[in-house]
Amino acid sequence: MCYASRARYDGTGFVVRQGRPEAKRGKGRRGPVVILYVPAAAPLRSYLSTRNFVGLLFVSDEEGRMIQADTLRKVMRAHLDGLGLTDLHFHGLRHSTATALAEAGCTALEIMAITGHQTEQMVKLYTKKVEQKKLATSAVRKLERSGGGET
Repeated sequence: MCYASRARYDGTGFVVRQGRPEAKRGKGRRGPVVILYVPAAAPLRSYLSTRNFVGLLFVSDEEGRMIQADTLRKVMRAHLDGLGLTDLHFHGLRHSTATALAEAGCTALEIMAITGHQTEQMVKLYTKKVEQKKLATSAVRKLERSGGGET
């Protein structure tokens, strides 16, 4: 089931449960269920404050009923395909979020607080390119300031 309960939103952020309970995990899936508080960005808070939702859910059908996760995935896939965004995937949102946070200068621990990753090593897989770009840019700036590299 896919649900986003308004009870999990306090007007500034959401309580998010990430991971599947032991009974619903597929073969080979491990790891704890993680409970996170994720602040909502200003545009989302503004959007939510102007909408009337049927029932208790943010993501629901027209009558306020829960949407099956598989149904939501298929609808999203069809919509993305219709927009010509065939290379985008739902899980990619987590990667994009980690990348955007790294580009904004967030620490690994700050990124973990949003994405729910359990180790800094896992975050580094998502932010490796951002860190390389920052380090390379810093190195070239230092070289330029020192007067080196001039021909």
